[in-house]
Amino acid sequence: ADPEIGLGRDVTVLSALDAAVERINESYPNQPEIAAALKSTIGWTYVWYGRFQEAEALLQSSLEIRRGLFGNEHLDVAESFYRLGVLRIDRDENSRDDRDVAGELLQQALVIRRNLLGNDHQDVAEVLNALAITRHDVGDFEGAVSLYREAIAIHRAALDDENVSVGRMERVTLAKTLANLGGLLFLMGEMEESRQLLEESVAIYRRLFDRAHPGLAATLSGLGNVLRDQGDYESAERVSREALEMVRAAFGEDHYEVLGMLLNMAAVFREAGEYAAADSTATEAREILRATLGEEHRLYATVLRSLASTLTVQGEHAAAAPLLSQAVEIASNTYGASSRQTAGLRSIYAECLIQLGRYREAERHLLGALPILQAEHSVYRQQAVSESLERLVELYEAWGRPEQASEYRALLAR
Repeated sequence: ADPEIGLGRDVTVLSALDAAVERINESYPNQPEIAAALKSTIGWTYVWYGRFQEAEALLQSSLEIRRGLFGNEHLDVAESFYRLGVLRIDRDENSRDDRDVAGELLQQALVIRRNLLGNDHQDVAEVLNALAITRHDVGDFEGAVSLYREAIAIHRAALDDENVSVGRMERVTLAKTLANLGGLLFLMGEMEESRQLLEESVAIYRRLFDRAHPGLAATLSGLGNVLRDQGDYESAERVSREALEMVRAAFGEDHYEVLGMLLNMAAVFREAGEYAAADSTATEAREILRATLGEEHRLYATVLRSLASTLTVQGEHAAAAPLLSQAVEIASNTYGASSRQTAGLRSIYAECLIQLGRYREAERHLLGALPILQAEHSVYRQQAVSESLERLVELYEAWGRPEQASEYRALLAR
């Protein structure tokens, strides 16, 4: 069973699974294949619930049992490799090592499935989609696009558009892959194709499910980003609000998924020039976070950045500066001083400091952030580096140091 069939996280389900885990080994001492299957299923469900430590232990144990029973050339082993790879992606530690390990695990799953099922099987497409995410996350856009397109082509060839009851889970995987490619093309500036793919993904989810689904909520949120970028703020607000209401109904008011949707809504309002609505929406997110995870949590830095962005776009840099300063401190304490998250926030904070004439502070932050961003491999590298270089040019021009401004202008032109 796929844990994403329903939307919602039931505490009683987790309690039942926890109890089942304790009984697996004693219940099936002489049936290792069944024990491995149960560990894989429960571990996979834990991934969906965000219980990554417990999930990894179960999935790793399942893999070891299966390799001992079957060797490497078996579909159960491929499943274990695949699920461990997806876990490495989903826990989102923003680690290059995690992405590299995920890629290695998924590559092993892909080889086994290609050997046993052929190149055109939809289980192969499932792995291609996950592999594309690893390429996407390290900045290999073209490699990711190629993998996504290959996966989509396999699904399209195998599925009958007229009979949605056939291949239901494969259609969910197709919808995910369409949404993933659409999200990547959005980052690459290919707005029209991005919108088309996301709309197709939404249509598939709506045909398959008569109730909320996590993939539909996430895809609607991504579509809202595209519509916002295209200036269609009314449609962006409509689909973003629908996504927000879905996660509210499913997870309650105080779930991190709700926070993300609220911040997306705030961005829509901000870019539409509805600054009061943007501020109140981000403030709602801040109050939820304060009451749940606290002000030292890394997500609090993201909320502070949203609030500050609404202030800076209105020219209220003095009010935004302390928010960004606090965001930098939180990011440094949680992600690490040398992380791309902290470096990105330092660059944004520096822009605010430039506007306030606090040039020496701005220089310190920009020069500290730039090499970290240049060494980063994420999808945001190019934009983050360009923005930091632009800010250095702006800084030195405002500071009356034209030679240094020219130096960074030359780097920007490369």
